[in-house]
Amino acid sequence: MSTRGAIAVGNLRHWRGVYNHFDSYPTGLGATLYEHLMQRMLEGKTLAEIGADILCFDDWRNYLHGGICEYCGKMTGQAHSISGSILGKRRGKYPDPKAKHHSHQSLENLDEVQFTQNDLADSDLEWVYILNSTSECIHVLSVRERRKHVGDLRFDVTPDFGKMECGEKFERCHHYAWNHFPEIDQNGPQGRLGTRQYLGLAPVNSREDAFAFETKGRRYLRTGSGVHGDYARRCRLAIPMPDPAAWYEEVVGQNGQRFYLAVARAGRREHTPYPGVTWIFPPTKANPVETMRHG
Repeated sequence: MSTRGAIAVGNLRHWRGVYNHFDSYPTGLGATLYEHLMQRMLEGKTLAEIGADILCFDDWRNYLHGGICEYCGKMTGQAHSISGSILGKRRGKYPDPKAKHHSHQSLENLDEVQFTQNDLADSDLEWVYILNSTSECIHVLSVRERRKHVGDLRFDVTPDFGKMECGEKFERCHHYAWNHFPEIDQNGPQGRLGTRQYLGLAPVNSREDAFAFETKGRRYLRTGSGVHGDYARRCRLAIPMPDPAAWYEEVVGQNGQRFYLAVARAGRREHTPYPGVTWIFPPTKANPVETMRHG
């Protein structure tokens, strides 16, 4: 999934900004934005002037392209609704000069496409970067943490984008644990654990956390492929799934044979272990032994 964000101008109480679709976390967009601002300021631009330039556009990508659409070459808003027939076929040329296979946002009323602090509750933004020319810094907001101000990027010290993103003690980290702990085999039992789960900061008790299932005294390793029984029935999948209310996981037995096993009852809010099935969870740094949840 895309990590959506915004680059804004203002302060922590009042700001306006443009949208960014991909990689908006601090080690992605945060680092890119910081480098861009440093370069523009070395060229003689002030932070206020750069912010004013950004707010002339509807989208961070469109700002970087100077308002020139990369698909048709027109001076316009950000391209969207892009047909697969032209996607990825730029290579120095405009693959759709007549704009028959993509559309654009309008630049006539930027108020309708830019974001402010009042839009956060109904948006899917995850990170916001606010250029504050008075404080000469970039305020960083983590929207998924109730719009928490997690710190400032300043130009007189080298930022630690990793700590900005994950927290001093990984308290807001959303990476897999193996991203921070090289001793973890990402293909092993702990490979699906998040960093916070590995450190005991988040629970390890859902079906998705299990690496194996046990039933009738036999253990089966999970492969990662699963399907709801009712979906399999409606799609007439050629897989034996007799219970339409169950969630089935592909597992592999000791003989290497793969098959689908009913492992959970799919409720409205969560899955619970299927009768007679035990979910097996891997050891963590906080709890170095396997744990189980019984059906």
